Amino acid sequence: MPVFQELLRARRLRKIALIPNEVSAKVPVIPDHEVLRVIGRGAYGEIWLARSLTGALRAVKVVHRSTFESERAFQREFQGMSAFEPISRAHAGFVDILHVGRTNEYLYYIMELADDHVAARKIDILNYEPRTLKSDLARHKRLSAAESIRLGLSLTEALEALHARDLTHRDIKPSNIIFIDGVPKLADIGLVAATGQQSFVGTEGYVPPEGPGTPQADIFSLGKLLYEISTGKDRLDFPELDSQLSGRPDKVQLLQLNDLLMKACANEPRRRYQSAAAMHNDLAALDRGEARPQEKSRAKFVIAALSILVAAAVLFRFYESAPQSGNLDLQTSVSTEPPGALVLLGDRVKKSPATFDELEPRKYNLRIMLPGYDPVETIVDAGRKKSVGLPVFRLTRSKGALEIQSDPAGAQFSLRSEDGQVSRDGVAPATISDLPTGKYALSEKRGDWEMRDAVEIHRGEIARKTFTFVNGTLSVTSEPPGAEIVLDGSVRGRTPLQMEIPARSHELVARLAGWTDERQSLVVEAQRENSAHFVFANGSVKITSAPGGAMVLANGRELGQTPIVIEEVKPGVATYELRLAGYKPTSVTGQVEPQQQAVRSAARNPFLGLGDARPGLRSVLSCVRTPLRTARFSTNAGPSGRKGELL
Repeated sequence: MPVFQELLRARRLRKIALIPNEVSAKVPVIPDHEVLRVIGRGAYGEIWLARSLTGALRAVKVVHRSTFESERAFQREFQGMSAFEPISRAHAGFVDILHVGRTNEYLYYIMELADDHVAARKIDILNYEPRTLKSDLARHKRLSAAESIRLGLSLTEALEALHARDLTHRDIKPSNIIFIDGVPKLADIGLVAATGQQSFVGTEGYVPPEGPGTPQADIFSLGKLLYEISTGKDRLDFPELDSQLSGRPDKVQLLQLNDLLMKACANEPRRRYQSAAAMHNDLAALDRGEARPQEKSRAKFVIAALSILVAAAVLFRFYESAPQSGNLDLQTSVSTEPPGALVLLGDRVKKSPATFDELEPRKYNLRIMLPGYDPVETIVDAGRKKSVGLPVFRLTRSKGALEIQSDPAGAQFSLRSEDGQVSRDGVAPATISDLPTGKYALSEKRGDWEMRDAVEIHRGEIARKTFTFVNGTLSVTSEPPGAEIVLDGSVRGRTPLQMEIPARSHELVARLAGWTDERQSLVVEAQRENSAHFVFANGSVKITSAPGGAMVLANGRELGQTPIVIEEVKPGVATYELRLAGYKPTSVTGQVEPQQQAVRSAARNPFLGLGDARPGLRSVLSCVRTPLRTARFSTNAGPSGRKGELL
């Protein structure tokens, strides 16, 4: 029996990724391979774990024709695979493509399998999950600056080889960097296309403003990736640095790397690295602990330009500085509004307000960053003045936008910021521009139906939120009927009850006199019949007497002789009359409460003997709460004229 069928029969198959509704969920047929299970998703398709005829485990990406809007886009994917197959094995930074094929319904390519995210090359078919840079970050949050630089060296080298063949990747992100034998490699090569391809692919935050499809766009994406892994922050926070930066042992190298990434991720393509090779060279210089090549070139140019002035400047400098040797302790203070911003002056880091002393008489790069605010970058010239005066830097809130939709249109919306400083109201659909970054509470209301959600605005990004107002039918019944139904705090009627209500979560309360309230939480699904049923629990009463045989009556109706159990007794006070020839009638009373363990008792009048004297008669009322324990009520009855005692 094939391994896949064995897994199904053992009921141990674990579904790793869902296939969209419009894509057939049947197992694809791949020549010379046994397809086992889905292990991930890629652009336009799913990735399957498969076993070759020789027993080797492979990853197979299947791209369904139905996921493409046009035949041209489908062909682009196939062309990208075909173009990359012969060069995939030419560089250690690429995932090896072993075979590319197609059918009328889908195309596919077979590639080497990534390491397991825990067990490396020890692959367990049932529990396998690929090791990616994303899975590494989930466990370690971030890498050191040195580790990030080394990863950047490997990936820029791979990009250089890709770009040299006039191809671009177009979707570089942590989940598309996989590890094979511990070596990081570019994956999801199905996105690879000829340079300049205009169809839009990629992932928000990694794609530059001009869109994907150029070497400079790939460099931008790689820069954002290196920012994430080195700082532990989201790519949308770029270029902010961690407020705990001053405590990191690799602080200096991280600042140098961040300067490099500022160039890699410049919004204007002309200001970025023009090639992966150029970025690789700068990363290599950082790895060696050297200045970036362009910095060294600039330094050589400055030295050459000033060489003629050196001799005269030395004498003048010495003469001027000699009597002021005790006054070279330069300092400057940086204040921001609001305070608490991260201030980077050269390679020194403090929080504002910050004072930097023991400065050298030269120019410093000043960078100010605060989450939710636009970063500030400028130059501070620490000349011969002992104190460099700087103005208060009034930081500007970062802005984003929010698109609000409702289905159907016309819902009233209310938007409130977490700090309470921003408040917007309107009617959907609407677009709110220049919205300060941060977290917001958004609610939409249509009639008496209100929906709420949270939304976060990021700098330069457009967030989108849609509320769908769709009803479902709810039928409510109870046993016994006639219960009052309260829906989300509002009385809606008595059971049996049917109503049209919003398709979402609801709280139901059923009330019936004599019973405790019953509650249910349920999710009403749209365009279908939904139901809720309440059962109000009754109690049981057990009545015994000594001697037995006394007739038990309720409201004049004979129920039977003692000992007797009376089922389905409504909660509350229960009173019964006992009659036995030769004794006066008496009544017994007890409290019946459903699903209560408390034992309660009440005094009863005794039987009184009639005519000749007979032995005393004991009557016992026992109230049984289903399904809990029994409460017993007892009286002693002596001869005529004697009072009974409560046992």
